[in-house]
Order: sequence, then structure tokens, then C-alpha cells
Amino acid sequence: RISIFKKFRHPDSYRGGFKEIWVKKKRIIWGILKYNWYEIDIASIELFDGNIFHATASTGAEIDLDAAKRLIRTTNKMLPDDVKFRAGIYDISKIAYLHDEARTYFATTNDIRGHVAGAAIFSSTFLGTTIGNLFLSLSGSRKFPIRLLSSPIRAEHWVRNQLKKLEAKDTQEQFCIEDRRKVA
Repeated sequence: RISIFKKFRHPDSYRGGFKEIWVKKKRIIWGILKYNWYEIDIASIELFDGNIFHATASTGAEIDLDAAKRLIRTTNKMLPDDVKFRAGIYDISKIAYLHDEARTYFATTNDIRGHVAGAAIFSSTFLGTTIGNLFLSLSGSRKFPIRLLSSPIRAEHWVRNQLKKLEAKDTQEQFCIEDRRKVA
């Protein structure tokens, strides 16, 4: 990410890398950087703190049902096994087409690991915004909140607030369960 750094892959790293060694001006900087990202044919996906995904569609990406399933499988692989909550930020600025089956799959799938707090979609292009509006208007009922926003900063802010609400609700439910156990 930083231009003064040159990135060399650790032999054990998978494509997209979880273990990477950073070299600066022929001097090895200590250790392994834990940065989780992956790249598939339709998008590059990063995992931020708090189990928040940031997926950026590849230029001219045409997302059909198989591509949608690959995207969900990839995000599930990136998460730890004991994940409770997750959220997503999706940049659809470079997308070319989203098939009806893929739209329905994204909105109603049970293949997602963890409880989804929300998905924020943003685009800096007219075509991407149009596809986002069509997705929201045609997808019908959804299992989690999805919102179309105008910038990545607003999208991240909205997603983090959704995660906080969900975590607070879960904490409150845990306290209620503990209180019921004490009474019984």
C-alpha cells in the first residue's frame, strides 16, 4: 500500500496473502504483517478490524450466480471460525452487470458465516449507482439491512454503527439470559 515499501511474498502465503514480509531499502523490517486480503476474478476483498469486508469490483465485472457464490465462499474463508458478526462495504463503481440470480442470492442466501450487521454499497459512477438502485429496488425482502451510499467514508461509518447496534443488542440479550438464570 505504501509506495516506499516493496512487497515480497512469504513462501507460505496464499494468493492475496496473509503472511507477507516487507522490505524497505534492502533492509528487512521485523516480522510478519497480519493483513488479510484476497483477489478473485470479479473483485478484490479486504478484511478490516471488526470483521468488516471491503470488496471492490474489478473493471467490467459481470456477476452471475457462480461468481456470487465464489465471492461468499471467499469471504467465509477469510473469517475466523468463531465469528459472531460481520458486515460489508462494496464498491460497485467498476461493475458492468449483475444478473438476477446473483442479486437474489446476495439478498437471501444462508451460506454466509456469522450474523450480518449490514451491507453498504457505494459507487462513484452513474452506472454503478444505477445498478445499486436496481439491486435495492428489485431484491425484495432481505435478511439484513443494505444501504446505498455516496462515499466509502459514509459507508464505513454506517456499517460500524450497524455493528455497534448489533453488538449492543447481543450484550443486552446475554444480560437478560444471565438474569433469568439467577432468578431460576
